[in-house]
Amino acid sequence: MDHMYAVCASGIGTSLFARRLISESVKELGYNLSDIHISCIGMQEAAGTSADVFITGASIAKNIPDRPGVEKVIVVNMINDREGMKKALAPVLERALDQGKVGKGQP
Repeated sequence: MDHMYAVCASGIGTSLFARRLISESVKELGYNLSDIHISCIGMQEAAGTSADVFITGASIAKNIPDRPGVEKVIVVNMINDREGMKKALAPVLERALDQGKVGKGQP
């Protein structure tokens, strides 16, 4: 998978917590973390950035334009909702696995 971005208003607050939660959730779901580049980004930057996936809250998601090939994953609490994050990421990671973009198990 090319890039997965945690998006918050400025790219330096909530997204940092979300990046950690995303990493932990990917591992707990059994996917190779080494296949996924997870970064933080602000809402303004996200509008013009190429990515496979943006992970953000509902209020930020509506400000990121839809683009072909980019999924928007909306998580209500990006800081500490591990189950919500796993539930949101599971179908995205399954599609990436089917497309050969990510692997399962230990690298």
